[in-house]
Amino acid sequence: MKAVRRIEKLTSEFKIVKALSLSPLSIYPFITANSKECYPIYAKAIEVGLPVYVNVGVPGPRVPAAMQDPINLDEVCWFFPDLTIVMVHGGEPWDRYVRQLLLKWPNLYYATSGISPRYYSNDIINYANTRGADKIIYAGYWPTLSFEALFDQLAKVPFP
Repeated sequence: MKAVRRIEKLTSEFKIVKALSLSPLSIYPFITANSKECYPIYAKAIEVGLPVYVNVGVPGPRVPAAMQDPINLDEVCWFFPDLTIVMVHGGEPWDRYVRQLLLKWPNLYYATSGISPRYYSNDIINYANTRGADKIIYAGYWPTLSFEALFDQLAKVPFP
């Protein structure tokens, strides 16, 4: 409830807030995105009309990866059909799950943040080029890569 109160305070004081972010690797003890501890946060996100960005995939830091398995979002999408969720940081090695979840849930999206364009998975590229162009959000990898490097790499991704 402390997080819910903080969301309420920040969104009322700062109209610039456009999304909430959940990074399971940053929560200790570790919990998954479908942990019931997150449910009040999701309900509050719906109430204030904000999407929730959730890290998916094997995290870079040496912490357990299972908490960021994108399959955990399947239950969240089912339980909160009015919640907009954006998967960030790739979802690897569960790229195929990511694609299947995007096909299944109309309220689920994918942002390319945390991945250099040259490493976009074939599953995501193929999905973006077929049925999913409206569900993929381009997000850079700055400051890890300069804007010049990002756009140079992005031009080489086989998007039509």
